[in-house]
Amino acid sequence: GNIWLFSPQNSLKPATSSSTQYKKSRRLLKNFNLSLIEGKTTLPLDESNFVIVLKRIRKDLNNLVKTTSDHVRENQDLFIDTKSDDIFYNAYGKIYAYAQIAKGLGHDFKDVLVDYDIYAIWSSLIKTLDETSSFEPWIVRNGQLQSSFSPNHLITLSYQASRSINYLNA
Repeated sequence: GNIWLFSPQNSLKPATSSSTQYKKSRRLLKNFNLSLIEGKTTLPLDESNFVIVLKRIRKDLNNLVKTTSDHVRENQDLFIDTKSDDIFYNAYGKIYAYAQIAKGLGHDFKDVLVDYDIYAIWSSLIKTLDETSSFEPWIVRNGQLQSSFSPNHLITLSYQASRSINYLNA
């Protein structure tokens, strides 16, 4: 969590803690899932809903690539870059989440994947997201792009996210 006791968004009122926000989100998600199971809420598993979800994921991954690329371009010359690990783990968490989401979507929208003959592409997307979310450097570096000795983990993550975007565009 990264919510401090006093948050600029809340003026001078105390902010809700991260753990409280996580618990509330978990409760809301469980309630939504229960309403789906009980039939109170429906989610049509048709092509149009699938496309809407894919566009949203693609947009978020494009933002992730832009954020990492901008940071690399502006900060790769720093000897110590204290923000690169924050950007890396934020992007890493999103990619992990999208790997899990893609697996669930593949199950839910199986008929759409088969009807449009994109099951192989979908499998490649999941494989790329899984490979990326298993990348665990010991220390996150934002090394110079021309360096032979200093890796740039942000570029590696950005490259993998770009590969995922290409599968979403197919």
